[in-house]
Amino acid sequence: MNSEKYISHTVMSLISAKGGVGTSTLTKELAIAFSKDVSVCLVDMALSCPAQETLFRILPTRTMEYLFKHKTGDLSPLSWQDLEPYLTPVPGRNIHLLSAKQVKGAYPLPLNRIIQLISSLKAYFDLVLIDTDMASTDVSAKLVELSDRALLVTDDTECSIKNNQRFRRLLTQKQISYDHMHVIANQIRKESQMYSDQEIEALLHIPVLVTLPYYDQVWKYNNSYLSLYEDPVSPLQPSLSSLVDRLFKLLEK
Repeated sequence: MNSEKYISHTVMSLISAKGGVGTSTLTKELAIAFSKDVSVCLVDMALSCPAQETLFRILPTRTMEYLFKHKTGDLSPLSWQDLEPYLTPVPGRNIHLLSAKQVKGAYPLPLNRIIQLISSLKAYFDLVLIDTDMASTDVSAKLVELSDRALLVTDDTECSIKNNQRFRRLLTQKQISYDHMHVIANQIRKESQMYSDQEIEALLHIPVLVTLPYYDQVWKYNNSYLSLYEDPVSPLQPSLSSLVDRLFKLLEK
């Protein structure tokens, strides 16, 4: 354990109001990076398109939908014996994946179950890392509230910025603080950004933590199952390394 990089019993969520901006890829990369120093539980709540088991090339035997099947009305903390059958270890890494099935329509877990799940996982892992989407805005808003740090992922296009503006307004309407939220901006234009960091901050009222260049390179690494963070020749490695260092400092506070 690197004593200079240590966090404990912390929840961090990655959220985007627009699909295809790299949220799942970034969650995977952060899980790999943080697992070198702390234990990580990666919870895949991007239920419109769960991708973590594909990105890690593992096939969970059980998913979170069945975790509460026999716990009707019981909201007490889940024990390790309750959780372990649904957690899939990622080979060679200090990561456990809690996966989900793709769903359409009603979100399968009510908010009280999500609170129960996240608080229970937090007791057993240094970092609970959540990949989520807008399959349910109520769930995404609740995850922001439950997180010690929340990362809003966007690309530098008008569509993505407007969708994330709507989500930020939803948080305001629900009186959920986003003081602990930061923006990760993916730059999809090679020559220049459509919006600068300053413009994104002014539009979203949330500070930009980092801008990731060379966004088009992400798909090459997804297709080959390589890690952007671990490959020294990856064009994104310096930015990801800087992001991880900044997040460690924020989570240690």
